[in-house]
Amino acid sequence: MTPTAPLQDRNAILDRAHELAHEFETGAAERDRERRFPTEQMQQLRTSGLQALFVPRDQGGSGALYSDAVRVVRILAAGDSNIAQMAFIHIHGVELYNLSMPPALQAEHNKRVVSGELWWTNAYSELGGKSIFDYRVKIEPDGSDWIVNGTKFYSTGSLAGDEAYINGVNPETGEILLAYVPMDAEGVTVVDDWSGMGQRTTASGTTQFDNVRISSDRISPTALVDTLSGPDSLILGVLPQAYFGAILLGIARNAVTDAAGYIAERSRPWIHAVAESAAEDQLLQRQMGNIQAHVDAGAALQDSAYELMDYARENRTPETRARAAIELHKSKIIVVEAALKAGEGLFQMCGAASTLDTLNLGRHWRNARTLSLHDPIHYKEQVVGDYVINGNPPPVSFYT
Repeated sequence: MTPTAPLQDRNAILDRAHELAHEFETGAAERDRERRFPTEQMQQLRTSGLQALFVPRDQGGSGALYSDAVRVVRILAAGDSNIAQMAFIHIHGVELYNLSMPPALQAEHNKRVVSGELWWTNAYSELGGKSIFDYRVKIEPDGSDWIVNGTKFYSTGSLAGDEAYINGVNPETGEILLAYVPMDAEGVTVVDDWSGMGQRTTASGTTQFDNVRISSDRISPTALVDTLSGPDSLILGVLPQAYFGAILLGIARNAVTDAAGYIAERSRPWIHAVAESAAEDQLLQRQMGNIQAHVDAGAALQDSAYELMDYARENRTPETRARAAIELHKSKIIVVEAALKAGEGLFQMCGAASTLDTLNLGRHWRNARTLSLHDPIHYKEQVVGDYVINGNPPPVSFYT
């Protein structure tokens, strides 16, 4: 498939995302019900013109703002949140590589991204261990090369990826390393065993590394912690929070759209309703209005946070990072509630027939509930409260 040239105008970028979201919505319910990976859709995405959002313009990419990329993910999620999550992993991988690797290697990899030859996936998290940061995968030197051994989980997008960004521990020094591994390297095995109740078609299962040999130029020379935080608090650690919130909002919008369409086209009015049709039932209208207000409030908070995030990217200080992080945390508190409210309210408004498996409308709540557990929302509430009461900035991490 001939790649579409990367788009450099914000309106063109968002218009293209809307076009794809409309296409990806077709068949999304069936793919989820059958746990069928969206192979064709992912191939389309990698040559869509959106694959190079974070490739600099002088290297043929969009050179997009963080806010543009997050809005693309939010739009895609309103069509198929599974595809949006995998898009986020790739987009984030481009930026991570550009911030952590030498310029010559950046140019080489970005050229492949622009042409559609390189789609990023990840193998970051692991099961077991004392905490999410207790890594057991080993990345150790062997002559001039490095050897990777161990097992990762939550490897979102692994079935579509050409290369994965991973982390692991150098057993000789205890240092956490960031490495980039070809998915077709000898010793890499992808196991499509993701069985979560939501985000079923993201291939977020196991990736195994068995004596995988990589060259030294695939190890980031920048310490992982410095890449994420450093003395001027790089905003990169905040960006995933924006993506997850964007996907949740997209799920909420998708649920509202499906509920409104079902009520208008299929629902019968309840016997006690003073209405000739479900669409004219004022109780249903009231509930829909309440849900829509929550969704729009989440979107407004997100838009405010995106602007602060862009500003912090260009003006990197602990203060600008803190303001962006707090605004994103506030927006996530609201969008989690909105997405769950929309997924649950859909059935309350649409009635018993809407629960039929043939419709698979339950995917909206399942997807929202699953994504909302990525990091507990009550800690977001605590961080915001501490900032409001005591002025303490959020700790610098992947999750705050």
